Amino acid sequence: MNPSIVRLAVATLVTVICNVTTAFAQPPQRSGYDVAWFDEFDSNSLDTAIWTAGNTNSPTNFSQQDYLPGQISVSGGSLRILSENIASRGLPYRSGLVETKAYQKYGRWDVRAKLPTSKGMWPAIWLLSDTAAAPWPSEGEIDIMENRGDEPNLTSSAFHYGINDGNNFEHNFVYNEQTSVQDSSIVNYHDSFHTYSVEWDPKQIRFYVDDVHHYTVRDSDVDGFLTNDVGEMRLILNTAIGGTFLDNPDGSTVWPQEFEIDYVHAYTKSSTPPVLTFENGGFEDNGGSIAHWTKFGASPIGNVSSGNEYVDEGAEALKLYGQFNGTTNYSGIEQGISVTAGDEIVASARSLINSADSISGSSNVVYLKIDYYSELYGLFGTSEYISSDSIVIADSATQNDAWLDNEIMSVAPAGAVEARIAIVFEQPANEGGAVYVDDVQFAIAAAPIVANVELNIGEPQRSAVESLTLFFEGDVVFANGAVNVVQRSTQTEETFETVATVVSRQFINNQTIATVQFASHVRNSNNALVDGNYQLTLTGGLVTRGGIPMGQDYVFGDTAADAFYSFYGDTDGNRMINVFDLLAFRQSYNTVSGSPGYEYFLDFQANGLINVLDLLPFRQRYATSLPFVFGNLRASRLKAGSTPASKAVVTGNRILERN
Repeated sequence: MNPSIVRLAVATLVTVICNVTTAFAQPPQRSGYDVAWFDEFDSNSLDTAIWTAGNTNSPTNFSQQDYLPGQISVSGGSLRILSENIASRGLPYRSGLVETKAYQKYGRWDVRAKLPTSKGMWPAIWLLSDTAAAPWPSEGEIDIMENRGDEPNLTSSAFHYGINDGNNFEHNFVYNEQTSVQDSSIVNYHDSFHTYSVEWDPKQIRFYVDDVHHYTVRDSDVDGFLTNDVGEMRLILNTAIGGTFLDNPDGSTVWPQEFEIDYVHAYTKSSTPPVLTFENGGFEDNGGSIAHWTKFGASPIGNVSSGNEYVDEGAEALKLYGQFNGTTNYSGIEQGISVTAGDEIVASARSLINSADSISGSSNVVYLKIDYYSELYGLFGTSEYISSDSIVIADSATQNDAWLDNEIMSVAPAGAVEARIAIVFEQPANEGGAVYVDDVQFAIAAAPIVANVELNIGEPQRSAVESLTLFFEGDVVFANGAVNVVQRSTQTEETFETVATVVSRQFINNQTIATVQFASHVRNSNNALVDGNYQLTLTGGLVTRGGIPMGQDYVFGDTAADAFYSFYGDTDGNRMINVFDLLAFRQSYNTVSGSPGYEYFLDFQANGLINVLDLLPFRQRYATSLPFVFGNLRASRLKAGSTPASKAVVTGNRILERN
């Protein structure tokens, strides 16, 4: 505390019963971590199996409180630490401290709390090693959150380390202070509850406030101390009064004060590494915030924030502007997903410049980037960083007062384990203007790949079919109306009206099993059930995988074209993507789609323009045989009604040279 694979098969009705065990009052599951312990403070007394209440009148850092067990209470679902203007055991004030009995090395801690206010209050959430066995700071100290009572909009996080072996003493520390803007207002941490978190890995310590990552301490920042010297630590919650970190109380201080803690959740690192997923692309989480993102270049002026001034969808959007520090500076947000080499990555966002606060005529630039790393949570510009792909989404020449679509598509290079989307505001000089961003999407592209289709296999009585079962790799979600079935009579070849369907869904072992159950059947004029073939349509814009639409509409059944092959770049129809297919690409490069077939053969992005971005998926499939088994399948991408996988690139956005 010092400064998609898809498999479709005709099937009879299948009833699936899911047994779900609900665990009450359990902390949320977190990828890469296991729950170690937690306390929701739902009883009427301190759980002494977990906690010890402090009892000492020998405070550190020249603070002025006597820590007494009587200042600790549990009521109303909260742990309460009471600070009072009452002298005790030679000290002018009384306050409280609790610490865990157990020690832990590595993991995650989440503490939801409401901080005391007023001058002289020093609430803290921190981890401390066993200083009786190894004198401070020889095994380190992690300050998850510290706050000064007269600074309601600012919290700090720190790591302390050094030497104390009886002959030598050295104390070092690194720290970061942060403020937040949420829903267009600067956050006051004294007014309400907020969650303060840390993730501690062998080589990193990552600090969060309300799930916003604001600071990382790396092993290289502390001379290898994290790897070589840090020890197991216990969690401490307390309110100090006065001392070296802040001013002492005075006549303006309001008494008494209370530090209220709603819960503590503690996790250990699991045996498997975390899987990073993309969240909060609309900036709506936590009542409108940049939760789940990492912010950088954020200053107390609120230049990286969520807000409701200009919004495309929902109630919130991201707002970015420069730091105005007199030098070239970079501000923004980033968030990573786990990838493997060869994955096709799609990032898209909508952006707006308001003419009343425009960057027109300035040197300010905003980039949409995909950065690749060989390690999770890697540092940009180090050996952990591999490469980037970028586009400019706003500069001095960008149209004002309109939401514009931006997209970048890339392929994960060799060695990549994390792809990280970054939205970066570059301010080369102290020039004004802001840019708004909304509807961010970031995922591994997941066009459906057909493994097998069995729709026309000659059942003796197709009218008895009750359902179709679809199998997808990954977590696939179907919106209402996403799956349609049309029946064609085997006697007259007449096409009947769409058969009403209901889709039920399970997600098991990373596979989605969707049952398309027929809610009605086709009958002829004599009210008899009609035997026939079934044609299944998936509406791509209503079928999402990994958070983004599958993109194209697909028809499986009795259709007339084999354009599905062409959609994967096989322009000459020989089921091999090779140099001969490139000839058509060369002829149509940088053209607007319009000539027959171009949209099927080469426009991988489905944005109406054949350009270098379409080469990226082509490159991955080059010299590859199409590994599909179709049987009687005829499949095609619909010419009308298709929904792009994500927003198209704005004409004029330029690709930056790959690093």
